[in-house]
Amino acid sequence: MKTPRRDRTEVRGRIPVWAGIALVLGLACQGSSSNGLPEVRTDGRFDEWREAPVTVDDPGDASPGSPVDFGALRLLDDPQYVHLALDVGATVNAQSMPGTISLPFDADGDPATGGTLGDMDGVDLILELSRRDRPRPGGYGAGVGIRWVDSAGPGPVESAYPADVVVAPTFAAPRFEIRLHRGPVPGHRSIFTGTTLRVRAVVEGSSGGSDRTDIATYRFRTSRASTRARNEGVPVDLRRAAGAFRVVQWNVSDESFRENPELYNRILAVLEPDVILLDEVYGTVTADDLATFFRTAPLGLLGDWRFVLGFSGGRQRGVVATRGGAIRPESTLLDVHYPPGAVDRLEVELSPGSDFGATLELERERGLPTAGAWLDPDGKGADILFVPLDFQSGGYDGSPEDRLRELQAQTLADRLSRVVAVRGPVPIVVAGDLNLVGSRRPLDLLRAAGLAVAEGYDLWNRTQTTWRNPASAFTPGRLDFALYVPRFLRVARAFPFEPLGLGPDPVRTLGVEARALQTSDHVPVVTDLVRR
Repeated sequence: MKTPRRDRTEVRGRIPVWAGIALVLGLACQGSSSNGLPEVRTDGRFDEWREAPVTVDDPGDASPGSPVDFGALRLLDDPQYVHLALDVGATVNAQSMPGTISLPFDADGDPATGGTLGDMDGVDLILELSRRDRPRPGGYGAGVGIRWVDSAGPGPVESAYPADVVVAPTFAAPRFEIRLHRGPVPGHRSIFTGTTLRVRAVVEGSSGGSDRTDIATYRFRTSRASTRARNEGVPVDLRRAAGAFRVVQWNVSDESFRENPELYNRILAVLEPDVILLDEVYGTVTADDLATFFRTAPLGLLGDWRFVLGFSGGRQRGVVATRGGAIRPESTLLDVHYPPGAVDRLEVELSPGSDFGATLELERERGLPTAGAWLDPDGKGADILFVPLDFQSGGYDGSPEDRLRELQAQTLADRLSRVVAVRGPVPIVVAGDLNLVGSRRPLDLLRAAGLAVAEGYDLWNRTQTTWRNPASAFTPGRLDFALYVPRFLRVARAFPFEPLGLGPDPVRTLGVEARALQTSDHVPVVTDLVRR
């Protein structure tokens, strides 16, 4: 039998709870905006863009060597953001391609401000995808940046974070969604404050090819919001869906978890998980350290936590934890190494003349950062297999890092197939950091193993971003995924939880100042699941 949850009043004295708070999430709801136009979710899925008119349709006229050949450019707006959808005619990574896409904006619709670029006047800023100031080998760019423009011309490339830029998807695709904030940009002037904007797309390939669209003129359909705060006055309800058990996954980012366990403990307690899946737990974190972590209030007040710590992964390991009830390790997933010869073959293909051989040597030694455990989180009497994961970071479509991610995904899929071969079809939940910054193939390999993706959106922001790092050149993106077997489970609710999005509420809710919420560069991802 599952141990009953402790009365929430035991927690209330130490950390406030969210029960009873109304859910008011107008910006997060699917549907149309108040002006009848589709409401954009920056998720790389493009369903809502079918209703959006084409602003500019570029012919197939890119010169040889161009990494892309532009097609349709569409624009939409809402009170907070300007949204673009851009067809690029080739499958590339928006933030790492052999060249750079530039989007020069006349952000105020006034040709007398800003500067002149070629035959386009009034340019106030340039958004650069696959920014050229930090090239990778082979002419690949890296990240997203903004260049502010005045009469003297474009300035240096700066971070896109102050303009709240999001680009989706993170993996290689023939089409991108892009959004920028309307209004004040810290350290710079306000943007998109007028009634119109103008923009075009320009690409320069690392081998000299190029393409550009005509200049698009767009008239805003909505009035700009008076405040930048995306969550001001928006209370949230974090309670689990009725009849569901809650899984919280979190890439706890190496040493950060070891050095600041108290804050991780507080944030997890607010989410009230039944199951916790951690990846990138630093290799020096011991079983005793984890036992102390799960005993400590406020998380420890939620139940009698039991956990399984994976063996493989070296300095990054996986953890499965549950409160109440038994937990049984799955031996085939505790120490996962690659099939014989697999790393050798990859090394022969990828490492000559590069330093990636050192990475592959570590992979050969350490194996895949994962774990596996059976537990019954809702007391139904039948166990579910829970598996955390963490794949290789960095790279782009076809890069050595991406090829390693494919091997990691196939290795994990093969291990899951072994379990099913022995036990027959069983409910499985796999969750963690897939690092899909190259191709989508690693995710497709897991889907081919019978897993479906849990789709969820940020509570305030209409994105699926699970990672952000303002010190990085890369804009926020969805790197963390939860997958499940739909034959046995369905998703009742899912969302990435951004503690920094709480504004002043961390003081009331977590007992800490907002500026102290610097944990992992990943956010916890919540999935409420119901058995079928």
